[in-house]
Amino acid sequence: MEKITAIIVDDELAARHLLSQMLQEQFAQVHVLSECKDLLEGVAAIKQLKPDVVFLDIEMPHHSGLEIMNFFEGNALDFEIVFVTAYSEYALKAFELAAIDYILKPIDTEQLERAIQRLQGNKHLKTAAEQVHILKNSLQNAIPSRVCISTSEGKYFFNPDELIYFEADGAYTQIFSTSKKVYVSKNIKYFEEMLSAHPDFMRVHRSYLINLKSVLKYQNSNAVQLNNGAVIQISNDKLQDFLKRMK
Repeated sequence: MEKITAIIVDDELAARHLLSQMLQEQFAQVHVLSECKDLLEGVAAIKQLKPDVVFLDIEMPHHSGLEIMNFFEGNALDFEIVFVTAYSEYALKAFELAAIDYILKPIDTEQLERAIQRLQGNKHLKTAAEQVHILKNSLQNAIPSRVCISTSEGKYFFNPDELIYFEADGAYTQIFSTSKKVYVSKNIKYFEEMLSAHPDFMRVHRSYLINLKSVLKYQNSNAVQLNNGAVIQISNDKLQDFLKRMK
């Protein structure tokens, strides 16, 4: 059985270890060369170790997994990519259009086995760079026109522009819109993933997910005032990305 060398890139320690453990225990043909906590560390490991495949998370601090093309000259991505993602159902067609492999979190053995079989079959007709480019464009087209928020009272349907910001409250989230405030028994990570393909939403702090269109003023104290009067703090590690996106 031909060996497959792999690198795992994911900012969540538990997710990295779980995937590595699953590969080592259930797929003897896969040899994990390295586990990396962010894209920059992953790029360095890829260039040094030259794996056959990279299991790559999309939503990570500082650099999204979709930015991987920026760190290689031209289209010279001479390895396969399997995205490991928590994207919601509406975005899955984007992966299929790009003919790119993906595994949904939480990972199960069946989908991991399908990914390994595709790697061994080497059925890709496009380069990894072409696949990532198509995926980025497809995800933009996968943005939902309405956002469904389920609560104990029923379901609310919002246009994305109506949503101003989300505030974490432990395992719950407060959602502030132009018309109402909604309290939901989902953590903020859930909504970050739900809106991850939408270019106007950004997690600017561990407690806040904001609609960038709602930003009225940036204050020098690393805070923004939104159009409903709320003042939201921006984490130091999110500030440069925030300023770049606001331009």
